[in-house]
Amino acid sequence: MVKKEIGYRIHEISKKFHRRVKDIASQNGISSTYFQILGFLRHSDNNVTQKDICEFVKMKAPTISIALQSMEVEGYITRVKSTEDSRFTYVILTDKGFQTTEMVKTYFDDTERLLIESLSQDELEIFLRCLEKMKMVLEKR
Repeated sequence: MVKKEIGYRIHEISKKFHRRVKDIASQNGISSTYFQILGFLRHSDNNVTQKDICEFVKMKAPTISIALQSMEVEGYITRVKSTEDSRFTYVILTDKGFQTTEMVKTYFDDTERLLIESLSQDELEIFLRCLEKMKMVLEKR
């Protein structure tokens, strides 16, 4: 009899996937915090504030503030005051930051390719259909 641990197994695979990518990033000098911040900035517009980053990575403002200071010194980001509202400072990727996110994306792609190659074409199609069906069920509730 197959145990019905779908949520646990999805979570476990996701954690292992992200752990592998983070480990590779770490070997290339990208900390876990940088990794999360860079990924968030890469997929955001240029209107990201420190508060947005705190909410996304689920860390307190002082922790993120220290990380952003270091990231700015290291050339990954720049901070720009809003011209419309001086209360806001936006965090923007620099060219170095963008290039680093491209490198991290390569780690993701390589890890994903490893998983895809472990399945036959039929298994992959069934797996993706099942994931989509599960996602749709959860979105309806």
